Amino acid sequence: SYYNERNERKAFNLQLGNEEEIARIENLLNNLLPPRVVAKMKEDQIIADTIKNVTILYADIKGFTAFTSECNKRNQPEKVVEMLGKLYEEFDKQCQRFNVYKVHTIGDCYVVMGFRGLEDETDRYPHEEAVNVIEMGFAMIKHIEKVANTTPGLSHISMRIGIHTGDIIAGMIGTEIVRYDIYGQDVLIANKIESNGCPGHVYISQKTRDLLEDNGTFLKWKFEVAKTIETFKNTSLTLYDTIPYVKPSELREQLLEEI
Repeated sequence: SYYNERNERKAFNLQLGNEEEIARIENLLNNLLPPRVVAKMKEDQIIADTIKNVTILYADIKGFTAFTSECNKRNQPEKVVEMLGKLYEEFDKQCQRFNVYKVHTIGDCYVVMGFRGLEDETDRYPHEEAVNVIEMGFAMIKHIEKVANTTPGLSHISMRIGIHTGDIIAGMIGTEIVRYDIYGQDVLIANKIESNGCPGHVYISQKTRDLLEDNGTFLKWKFEVAKTIETFKNTSLTLYDTIPYVKPSELREQLLEEI
């Protein structure tokens, strides 16, 4: 009958709407969390992993504190949000481009890791993850330089990048308000490398350098000793400045620009 057909159509449309909403939520979760974490959530499992050979990037904006202080004096908080928006929106796009995972942001600190959280860990290639993370670091520096050169009042900002490879613990904390985060000594070392870094440069640890050179990636960059720092329990750590090899075509363009 007409009424039965109408009710069936309503039920079909309702089911279709629910499926579309579920797909939208799953897509959102997959953008916010690693795939293996989403899979465990569906099975109501405890989300905690030990992951080895993960390359971690810490990035920090030099000049951010001075900029925020000036904005506070002028009662212009929107300028701080606008500046971070210009940077982080592009950084998020670069995460997709270089196939890295954005762990979180804390103020002007942006944290990335090369491990994307695939469900099948046998598909991992840690040296490729390290390459992706370093490429991400250079892209971040290039973008912040562009923003600094084109935005009034931001000519003084730049970025420090610190990268380290090691073992981490990753897990989901919280119930109503949840957060996926990474922990461990190697995470702290990456942070320490960044804080001892040089604006406009990508500093890496010996472990990251070894991982890259063992897999032939030294043909892409050269690594120069930058400094030695103390980490934990008076342990010293050598930091390397990552310098891209300039292609002949790019060198010619640089020389023409300087003429």
